[in-house]
Amino acid sequence: VMFNLGYLPKGDHSIATKACTTIEALRKSMELLMDGGIITIVIYYGGDSGFEEKEAVLEYVKAIDCRKYSVLVSDFVNQINCPPIAVCIEKIRK
Repeated sequence: VMFNLGYLPKGDHSIATKACTTIEALRKSMELLMDGGIITIVIYYGGDSGFEEKEAVLEYVKAIDCRKYSVLVSDFVNQINCPPIAVCIEKIRK
């Protein structure tokens, strides 16, 4: 499963992903994920609601049960202007 958060560049910025629907979609995707399956998320957070969504998603993934899933968060620490953040969630094989 792949999530590409934010809005379409050069598109209508009023049409963007939102924290509440993203978290619900993540929760449901995790329930459906098979053992060894992966969810990837790229967080683009420069838009109007992007910072709220970024914080909500990062808070959510940090609280995921480490006995069931492995979570990796990767960001560009030396770039400016809201560089994207990549998240990978893997369901641990039983």
